Amino acid sequence: FLLLFYVLSSGINAEYGELQQDPFMLRLAVKTSTWQPVMGEWLQAANTVSPAERERVGRYMFKRDAKHAMMGRLLIRHCLSSITSQPPDSFLLDRDESGKPYQMNSGL
Repeated sequence: FLLLFYVLSSGINAEYGELQQDPFMLRLAVKTSTWQPVMGEWLQAANTVSPAERERVGRYMFKRDAKHAMMGRLLIRHCLSSITSQPPDSFLLDRDESGKPYQMNSGL
């Protein structure tokens, strides 16, 4: 399974496509099978995301699905951190009615 995130100036979208460098777009590809977190790594990842995000990840029945959800949330934070030079855990993220993530503290 491959997660590919595109971060555009207007928001964050995940889709599959070709990797290339663009000054207005940050693209990250992650082969999810390579991350096999031990307990300490999982706890560190869980402490990076908000309590609401942790709860949402914790609702998944299968470990693989929870891992993919956590990776997606960490990638969003990594992308925002890369663009703004702020620490990944400094962003307040929520989801709209359709489940799309947005940044609540956009004044950073």
